[in-house]
Amino acid sequence: VTSVGSIAEARVEAARLKPSHAVVDMRLEDGNGLDLVTEMRAMSPDVRIVMLTGYGNLATAVASGPGPTAVLS
Repeated sequence: VTSVGSIAEARVEAARLKPSHAVVDMRLEDGNGLDLVTEMRAMSPDVRIVMLTGYGNLATAVASGPGPTAVLS
């Protein structure tokens, strides 16, 4: 398990580790987690992603196209 605190750190670790699973928060200090999900899908289309949000913005996550595998709000 690897933990990061920003999208910038996540990009580095995702490229290095090529994870099969990821848990991503929708709102991060340096951007939107949905952007990270899109980037991770481009690197590894089969990655399983759980999107977290404390803001109840489920419609945004679902409408994001080939985004998260699951959404927890």
